[in-house]
Amino acid sequence: MALFWLNRILQQIAATFEYLLATDDDLVRVATRAYLEVTAPYNLRHQRAIGRILLKIIPNRKALVRCYGQPDFAHLAPVLERWLAASKPTRDAIDAFYAARPAVTPPLRWKKNAKKLD
Repeated sequence: MALFWLNRILQQIAATFEYLLATDDDLVRVATRAYLEVTAPYNLRHQRAIGRILLKIIPNRKALVRCYGQPDFAHLAPVLERWLAASKPTRDAIDAFYAARPAVTPPLRWKKNAKKLD
């Protein structure tokens, strides 16, 4: 089970990075969108509520760039792209493992409304 949750976290980070690279949206918005799509469907209602509260206290894009020691997002983008490329085979392999073993995959507990981000 720990492997499943580790991969949900990795997939959530990957989705956040992909949205950051594709849009100019703020970090809270893209991280929330990634959470709702990747991890939230496996969480209970109270876990989703806590997750969404915690996502509101993450830093903004500028602070994220500073955390990586980059001068701006243009310099950070290649770092995110490299992480996405390097982690994809592992993330995909774990997804395939669970897809082949539905009996050990946690059940979906919620179906996300794609239009509702807040």
